[in-house]
Amino acid sequence: MKTNLFRQLKYLIEVLQEKTLEWCAMFRNIFRDDCNAARNITVTYSMKQEYSNAEFVRNFLGERTRIAAYNGYRIIFDNEFTSDVKEEIGKVTLTCRGRYIEHATLIAGEATGKDNRLIHWKFN
Repeated sequence: MKTNLFRQLKYLIEVLQEKTLEWCAMFRNIFRDDCNAARNITVTYSMKQEYSNAEFVRNFLGERTRIAAYNGYRIIFDNEFTSDVKEEIGKVTLTCRGRYIEHATLIAGEATGKDNRLIHWKFN
């Protein structure tokens, strides 16, 4: 019985210790000066001029804008992408504080009905 009491007491102390660490991490994130660090990320969508007014591209960019706003990212659009490959519709570049992180080419997939097409990401 004495051993069982020590086990329960040890378990309770471990739970309290874990909860204290979680609370400390939470408060540290709330009161940090740079807690909006995600806002330093910029996503640039460069699209082909011929695809910029297509319905499926506008739907895609609208959804990406909504997601970027939810995550606190800045988003930039331009129509300067050029490519000889017909399926390539644009390029996405991810930067943080002006430093390049990653880029991907956007490729239009097959039609899914009613002028809708899937857009695939091709990472180089």
